[in-house]
Amino acid sequence: MREVRVIEMFQFAGRDELVEAMAAGRVLMVRTSDEVLIAPVSQFRKVDERWSPWPEMQDVLRVLRDHDPWSVAQVIRAVVAPELKGLTVRDALLAGQTDMVNEFALLVHREWSAGQVPED
Repeated sequence: MREVRVIEMFQFAGRDELVEAMAAGRVLMVRTSDEVLIAPVSQFRKVDERWSPWPEMQDVLRVLRDHDPWSVAQVIRAVVAPELKGLTVRDALLAGQTDMVNEFALLVHREWSAGQVPED
């Protein structure tokens, strides 16, 4: 989903507010090789034929906000995890497994953070 659509969906005042939301982990945007920001649709849900923010997914994004956006996009959309009983993050959330997904997000965060030197 293009940057402009995300700004409209969240009713942001503009790009600056989108950047703030990205930093806070409220929305995941990835930069393509031609420097275009796009939002992986897997972080949103369709309600009444309209895409909208998904609060439970935003919890996951907040936990993983300090990690590579492309890696986070893969984890929420494509990684079938034994910790999620063979589901992806998205499918587990659709199945109502919010607690299990939150635990998985924390596990991923800890594993990806292992060995990193904390910033002062």
